[in-house]
Amino acid sequence: MNFESFPTVAVVIATYNRSQFIENAVETILDNDFGPFEVHIIDQGPGDGVSQKLSRFGNDPRFNYHRSDTRGASIGRNTGVNATNAEIVVFTDDDCIVPRNWLMHAVKPFIENENLGLLFGKVLAGDHNPDEGFIPTYNCQKTFQVSTVQGKNKIRGIAATSAVRRSAFLAINGFDTMLGPGAPFHSNEEGDLTVRMLIHGYDVRETPDFYVTHDGFRTFQEGRTLAWHNWFGIGGAYAKYLKIGPWSAIHIYFWELFFGAMNQIVQNTFIQRRPGGITPIIAFLAGTVKSFFTPIDRQSYLFNAPTKCPTDQDQKETPVKS
Repeated sequence: MNFESFPTVAVVIATYNRSQFIENAVETILDNDFGPFEVHIIDQGPGDGVSQKLSRFGNDPRFNYHRSDTRGASIGRNTGVNATNAEIVVFTDDDCIVPRNWLMHAVKPFIENENLGLLFGKVLAGDHNPDEGFIPTYNCQKTFQVSTVQGKNKIRGIAATSAVRRSAFLAINGFDTMLGPGAPFHSNEEGDLTVRMLIHGYDVRETPDFYVTHDGFRTFQEGRTLAWHNWFGIGGAYAKYLKIGPWSAIHIYFWELFFGAMNQIVQNTFIQRRPGGITPIIAFLAGTVKSFFTPIDRQSYLFNAPTKCPTDQDQKETPVKS
C-alpha cells in the first residue's frame, strides 16, 4: 500500500511500573502493517524495569524511550505528544495489545474528515477468569460521530485506544493533568478532552474497527476502588462546567448524575445485588465538591491554569534511546 499521502503518525504510551506488560504492547505496535511511524514511551516509574524490558527495541529507528519525572497518565501523554511532530498521535495503555491493522484504522478517519479532532475505538477483554475478577472494556457497536457538545453523551470512549489530530490537541492544551490515573481526580481525562474538543468546534468519532485487547485484570476488591476513582473523576471533570460554563456543556453533568451514577446504583443494588451499591453517587458528589474548590482557568477549561500541555519551548524531558 502507498503510504506517501498519509499523515505522519506517532504512538504514545505513558507507563508507571508496568514492565510485566509493556513489552508485548510495544511488540504488537511495531508489528503493525503501516508506513513510517514513531513510538514514544514515557516512563514515569522508578527503577529500570521498563527500560530493561524494552532494550531489545533500541535499534528500531521507530522506537523512542523517554525517562520522565512527571507523574500521571495525562501529563505523560501530553509529554509524548510534545516529543513528536507527527500529525496524528495515537494512544494506548501499557497493558494493551493491538492488531496489525490498528494504525490503519486510527489514521483513516482523520483522512476522511479534516475537522476530526479525536477518535475512540473498542476495548476488548483479554483472557481471564470471570469468577475471580474482570477487565475494564469499552464496547462501541458502530461508527458514530458527534459535532456538538449536545451530542457528548452518545460517545463515552476511553483513552486505551484513542487518537488525536496533534494540532487540535495542542490548540485545546491537551489532557487536563489534574484528571486521569495518577492525578488528583483519578480518571475521566478522555471524557473531559471530548468536551473541550467539541466546545472548540472539532468533531469526535468512535469506531469498532479501531480496537485493542486489554490485559488489565482487576479483582472484585480492586474493582470497588476503580469504581470510586471513575465516578470521582466523572463528577469532578463535569462539575467544571457547572462552575464556569459554557451553558451548552452543563447538561453533561446532570446526564452523568441521573443516567450514569444513579443508573449504576440501580444495576448494583437491584439487579446484580452487590453490597456497597451506592458508591457511584457518593464518589460522583465527592468529585463535584473537590471540583468546586479547585481553581479552573476560564479560557482553557483546565484545572490549575499554570499546568498545560507543554509547548515545544517548555519541554524539558530528554529523549533517550534505550
